[in-house]
Amino acid sequence: MISIIASGKGTGKTKKIIDMANADIKTIEGNVVYIDDDNRHMYDLNHGVRFVNLEEFPVQTTEEFIGFIYGIIANNYDIEKIYIDGLYNIMGSENENVINFIDRIEWLAKKHSIEFVMTLSCNPELLPEKIKKHAI
Repeated sequence: MISIIASGKGTGKTKKIIDMANADIKTIEGNVVYIDDDNRHMYDLNHGVRFVNLEEFPVQTTEEFIGFIYGIIANNYDIEKIYIDGLYNIMGSENENVINFIDRIEWLAKKHSIEFVMTLSCNPELLPEKIKKHAI
C-alpha cells in the first residue's frame, strides 16, 4: 500500500509521519525505515526506527533511488513500513519522476507486503490523478 501526505510547506507533514513511525515501532512486529534528505529529524524518531539520511548517499535519479530502496529491502526482509519524507526534495519536483517512482513502488509494496508513506510539499489539488489517488 502507498499513502501520500500532500500539503503546503509548514503544515505539519513531517511531524505527522514522525508520529506515525514512532507509533508503528511500538505496534508492528517488523521493522520501520524512515528516509529523509537530511538529518534534522533523526533525534525525533524512536531509536527502533531505522533512520536513513540521503545526504550520505548521492542518489540523483529515480532509477538510483529505486535501486537504493531495493537494496534496503534486500538487506532486511522484515521491513513492514517505509516512510519517505520530502519526496519532491529527493526526486525533484517533476510529477513524471514521482509517477514513475510510484508505479515502481506499487509493485514492490505488493510483492514484499511493505507499506510506503510519503510526503509531498505541494497543493494536493494540483497533483495528477495517478499521485492524488494515494493521498490521505
